[in-house]
Amino acid sequence: MPRKPRTSAPTETDAERAAREEDGLVRKLITNWFVKVKAIYRGRMAKEKRGMESAKFRAAREQILKIRDPLAVPALSGVLSTGHPEVRKVMVESLAQYDNDEATMNLAVVTLLDPSPEVRGLAAKELARRNDERVVEHLRQALGSEEEDILRNAATSLGVLKARSAIEDLILVLTTERV
Repeated sequence: MPRKPRTSAPTETDAERAAREEDGLVRKLITNWFVKVKAIYRGRMAKEKRGMESAKFRAAREQILKIRDPLAVPALSGVLSTGHPEVRKVMVESLAQYDNDEATMNLAVVTLLDPSPEVRGLAAKELARRNDERVVEHLRQALGSEEEDILRNAATSLGVLKARSAIEDLILVLTTERV
């Protein structure tokens, strides 16, 4: 009995190849933004703790705020979130320019985790302007945190957002005694 020829693995379709190439291009562009934002940060912002009082810092801020590519959002969040409060304020100001989901969720994380009340407040004000119910739900879930700071930050942010849907959650959390 003659043997059947072996069939090779299925070949990649044109659509799959195009999607893979596009994915690679997007990753490359995001990586390029990380390099650019990191260079701006290191060169003009990292050591300028005086913030807007410094001409170098102001120039870097302007350069950051000119970035309009949504693919830069991961770099803006990732690099600038590690800086001092003045740098993190620029990050919030920059993210405020984008109305995509990634920028919105990064702002929500800032409202919960940033150590500076001023930075958290700026992020919460921007989220209030967006009026996104998903953010309210995210903050309501954070009310269940065991970490007191996150719980307080979530409650404060929900207040800034005037989230009426969270009133019962807030009453329950704020009247519960923690041991």
